[in-house]
Amino acid sequence: MSVRELESIIKSNDEKKEFEVESEVIREIEENLMKLFGLKVRIQKKRNRGKIEIEFSSDEELEKIISILMP
Repeated sequence: MSVRELESIIKSNDEKKEFEVESEVIREIEENLMKLFGLKVRIQKKRNRGKIEIEFSSDEELEKIISILMP
């Protein structure tokens, strides 16, 4: 095995660990937002971009979201 191959393997393992840590943090944030809104929340992240989705099924739930975001 060459030094370059070993470096590549180490880098790949480090990236996997970073991804796992980031995924866990995102899951925790989703859970906290679900508790805050009382609704299903999904965070999608790709590289430096992403979106947060908050599902609602009535005007009252939408009003609740708005009142929390804009007190």
